[in-house]
Amino acid sequence: MRQTEPDVATLRCPVCFDREIDVLLMHRDERYYCVKCSYRGDADDVRTRHRHSRSKFVNRTRRIDLGGIETL
Repeated sequence: MRQTEPDVATLRCPVCFDREIDVLLMHRDERYYCVKCSYRGDADDVRTRHRHSRSKFVNRTRRIDLGGIETL
């Protein structure tokens, strides 16, 4: 049987994720917190930090040779 209510989204801590540590955020009272680094924030703040982290790795799937370095 299908659930009518969607589950709480699984979000990773953006501070730990930048340090290459994979920690899931705990959810309590419309706020998220990390048990490892004590980060606290709401869902919009977490998503904003994730967007910033993704912008750092925009060229990770693209092969860049020595001639293409100048175009970056």
